[in-house]
Amino acid sequence: MLGYINGLPPATRARLLAIANTKDQNRLARTALHDPDLTNRSVAVHALTDQKLLTSVAGESQDESIRHIAADRLTGEDQPSLLKLIASTKDTRVRVRATARVDDPALRARFEDEADPKAAAVRKKYATQESDRILNSKDMGDRLRAVEVAVDVDVLFKAATEDPDPQTGRQGGEKVARIAKNRKKRDRRNNV
Repeated sequence: MLGYINGLPPATRARLLAIANTKDQNRLARTALHDPDLTNRSVAVHALTDQKLLTSVAGESQDESIRHIAADRLTGEDQPSLLKLIASTKDTRVRVRATARVDDPALRARFEDEADPKAAAVRKKYATQESDRILNSKDMGDRLRAVEVAVDVDVLFKAATEDPDPQTGRQGGEKVARIAKNRKKRDRRNNV
């Protein structure tokens, strides 16, 4: 941001540098929400670090670009404010960005399903088919192959806990652990 500001004419630079160097988070939030100049609002939202105030800007700003910048800067540190934002915003991009920062995987999945009911119905259909292939097949080889290709964690967990064959259960449990480990790595990579 400072590189951008330093490339501007000196008359503009002083005001923007003052905003960018402000430590008062409440003042930055007010500037991001109410300043008549878009550049001032943009610099203020980029300088804002308080997650509760960023969530507020993402939900309240009249300017779509400011809402999106604020949503992109959310870290998920303040979960209650994040959940309130998801429930109240009408901006799809803000909701998607905020949903990605929800810590609870079940809650995140529920919000994603609410955002796209057709995709949720398709996922449920495939999960039912996967579950049927694993749990209803009489042939152990078919069940093992079904576990190998299954991707739904709930189905795999069900196979691990409900399948009478210990080998299928063990394979399902190992795959659940592998998926969980890979998701943690991905989430750490995305949050850095």
